Amino acid sequence: DALPIYNKYDRQLRLWGANGQKALMEAKVCLINAGPTGTESLKNLVLPGVGHITVVDGQKVESADLGNNFFVESDSLGKSRAEVVKDLLLEMNPDVQGISIAQDPLHIIENNASFFDDFTLIIATQLPENSLKQLAAICEQLRKPLINGHSYGFVGFVRLYSAEHTIVESKLERAIDDLCLRDPFPELQQFASRFDLNSLDDKMHAHVPYVVLLLHCNELWKQQNNNSFPRTPEEKDRYRALLKSMARNFNDELNFAEAFENAYKAFAEYEMPPEVSDVMNCPELDELTVDSDQFWILARALRDFKFMHGGGRLPLSGVLADMTADTESYLALQRVYQEKAERDYVAVANRVRGILQSLNKPTDSISDEYIRLVCKNSQQLQFIRYRTLEEEYSDSTAHIENISEGFYDEDTSNLQWYIAYRAASRFYSQHNRYPGAKDADIAGDFPQLRQIANDLLQNMHGLLESNPNVSVSDEVLQELCRYGGAELHNIAAI
Repeated sequence: DALPIYNKYDRQLRLWGANGQKALMEAKVCLINAGPTGTESLKNLVLPGVGHITVVDGQKVESADLGNNFFVESDSLGKSRAEVVKDLLLEMNPDVQGISIAQDPLHIIENNASFFDDFTLIIATQLPENSLKQLAAICEQLRKPLINGHSYGFVGFVRLYSAEHTIVESKLERAIDDLCLRDPFPELQQFASRFDLNSLDDKMHAHVPYVVLLLHCNELWKQQNNNSFPRTPEEKDRYRALLKSMARNFNDELNFAEAFENAYKAFAEYEMPPEVSDVMNCPELDELTVDSDQFWILARALRDFKFMHGGGRLPLSGVLADMTADTESYLALQRVYQEKAERDYVAVANRVRGILQSLNKPTDSISDEYIRLVCKNSQQLQFIRYRTLEEEYSDSTAHIENISEGFYDEDTSNLQWYIAYRAASRFYSQHNRYPGAKDADIAGDFPQLRQIANDLLQNMHGLLESNPNVSVSDEVLQELCRYGGAELHNIAAI
């Protein structure tokens, strides 16, 4: 049944690939609060086929919901908002499963941290500051990613909190070609040596893969230049001239034009992308434990392979781009790279098993499928670490330089809105309502909101006192008072 499902999601598969779709279809997502921001967030996961959703909301559908939430109906009045939203969302995609929990999420956060154990992702919307801090601490301890979203009038805020995000398929705009032209492995060198360019007829000469042409050009160049590769711009121009001279009719031989365009690959030294170097140099590789993520175990195996088997290189991907060539030659060349990639995979897999054994973990606890995926994408590995909510909200760990600079970006910078939002959240913690909400006096709330915003900046190492120009404008704070904490569905959708 997998094929029809993947056909259904064909367009998005082109964006994040089969492994991305598989991860999405296996994901279990928890939504906290089923207002407009939450329902729109979940809708955008239900449509592409997320595996399972859990909607947590203790509210009943009220008349106000009918005016700002597209996922409730008039006959839903008085019913559980969690259940109504869940049912309407599931109608959008029968492949998705889900449940609703009609409980106050603040109570769950405060009293039942283990509730979040089994989720892949938690999405929290419209949470007050204290509850958000509690939830963030729970997710940090469980190593679960948390997305915090908050719509506030005509502005919105979204933030990802995750201890660590590791990336295997980074979907680079331009693929990294590791053709091993400067240091060809024996099988590749043997393949290239089979082509006697001088004895080929014109048709075959024009269909020699450019990889072979560059390997031949390398041999000629090294014979003429003391076995060295071109380094200076002048030498590189001479190399290209030598390559051009090997053609019989350069203007008509597309394979030589491709070789000319890719000539830099023939003499470029092997170099890992900086993001991959960061992974290889990460201290986690030397501090593996039984609880280490499989990404870091694979990274350690790759680093060991690099020095033990790869001659300083990571495993070959085995991917060969299209090029001008006759079918037989291209397929044969493709097999050469694929067979080398398979040998590299076997070496890495053996090293993974050895590492797992040393950690007293089952040697099959990391699948062959994942090892192959990492080997194929070893040139794309990345990891991202985020600041915790505690670090973001703590006065002692605020990034003062960034905050100071942010106020001068434009008349009304995003940073001003951010500080104003923080002040409104602090106001809520003190008054259990947002400034300007319902019947509250907007004019009366403004001075309090102004004071809270000033206190926030002052507490950040005395930022306001040391730099009087750093301040949230009256216009921004008055606008937040005017919004009154309203959640608009069209803004939430954005």
